[in-house]
Amino acid sequence: MRWCRFEHKNASSFGIIEDDKIIPVAGSPFGSYERLKTRVSLARAKLLAPVDKPIFYATSRNYRKNLQDSIGRSNRIFAMAEPWAGYRAASAITGPDADVVIPSDCPDDVYFQGEIVVVIGKKARHLTHDGARDAIFGYTIGNDVTCDTWATTDTRSWRGKNVDTWKPLGPWIETELDVDKAMCRVRYNGQELVGWNINQWYFSPADVLVAITRYITVNPGDILMMGTEGVRSPYVKHGDQVEVEVSGLGTLRNRFVKSVDWY
Repeated sequence: MRWCRFEHKNASSFGIIEDDKIIPVAGSPFGSYERLKTRVSLARAKLLAPVDKPIFYATSRNYRKNLQDSIGRSNRIFAMAEPWAGYRAASAITGPDADVVIPSDCPDDVYFQGEIVVVIGKKARHLTHDGARDAIFGYTIGNDVTCDTWATTDTRSWRGKNVDTWKPLGPWIETELDVDKAMCRVRYNGQELVGWNINQWYFSPADVLVAITRYITVNPGDILMMGTEGVRSPYVKHGDQVEVEVSGLGTLRNRFVKSVDWY
């Protein structure tokens, strides 16, 4: 099943995508819901980020090339002995086809990383691997935008990764994605930069969820970014466009704009 959030009659709503139509629902995919009689054209709908105010977990250096790149740019050796996760700000989330806004005082070293994103469907603590796999509701696509300077100099990258609009998600949630066959491809101004099988991670979503829920309760609608493959992207400029495509899921597309009046 394919779930989305969209704007309809000046309000946001969850919906089920079937063919070229959205079926609005009363309720949400993470609880009870009722299909409404209205039908909305997918082509004409304004899609929003497919989750609303989640707790936002993220792991990184979870693919070979990305780990090698991280080691190559640092004097530290990043051990991969066990899965781990950090946090991203839910306020940084924006939707598909929305602009990623670069503050006017931001250094010119902003880059992006296309990632697969796990959407959690159950409240859970102390998950086993079987339980963790069962707790996964579906998958969406994310773009982890980062300012290199700020991420390096700020305490815990509070600004370097969490500026408003710097975490695009979408275009929807796919509940039946075959992760063993899905490919992720990242395009920058139409040129493909990298492509990889998403299941080539060091630690699977179940591995990371087992580690998280040893200490923290996860809830329906929470999300987990799974990291990226490949070395870092070029630094973006005003007007650049980035597309992250996952086969069987869709394409997340966003334009970067430099703000001249950021406050």
